[in-house]
Amino acid sequence: MVSELERYQGLVHFLGQVLGSNYEVVLHWINQDDSYYIAAIENAEISGRNLNSPITGFALDLIRNKIYQKQDAVVNYKASSDKNQQIQGSTYFIKDDQGVLLGLLCINFNAQPYLAAVDNLINLANLDSLMVSVPTVASEHQQQRQVVTNEEVLHSSVEEIIYAVVAPNTLQPGIKLTQDKKIEICRKLNEKGIFKIKGALSKVAEILGTSEPSIYRYLKLINQS
Repeated sequence: MVSELERYQGLVHFLGQVLGSNYEVVLHWINQDDSYYIAAIENAEISGRNLNSPITGFALDLIRNKIYQKQDAVVNYKASSDKNQQIQGSTYFIKDDQGVLLGLLCINFNAQPYLAAVDNLINLANLDSLMVSVPTVASEHQQQRQVVTNEEVLHSSVEEIIYAVVAPNTLQPGIKLTQDKKIEICRKLNEKGIFKIKGALSKVAEILGTSEPSIYRYLKLINQS
């Protein structure tokens, strides 16, 4: 019998082929230990990610804020990659019959080739002087569904997400962190849901120069406070 995960993995492969190379299709799935991982990805060259890459901080915020309880999807938000491409993202929440979140199906559209084509067409027709900025007015339906306005950054590693949450100068090599400072950093990461990412705990321990059992102790103290 085909599992729910396998069905969506097949769908990711299908969408990747149908939509083409300018659309990255990503399936984030939730493990039994509540950690998140990429279960399938197509046209990954857009973001440079792979099956070992982490879920994004933006997606973690969607989950942490339980946006999936209010709507079925978040569509047409801005995203960016390490390649500084103009990307438009959309996320569909995969839920079971009881509304429990199982995963996220994300489609990231690389608009850069189309924007370049429009720019070339305007230059070709010498229409620069006629171009005006016209604000886009979303329909009432779109405004109701689009409740998240932050830009998604498509990080390719857990380290990038950690450094996006904690000031880089705090984690520079050679800086000795006190236990209180390490707990403070873990608190920030925990609030952002970073420890829900598969492999994040060991990476945080490595960056902070401490052991995994120590990180577990810090989290226990944080949860008790």
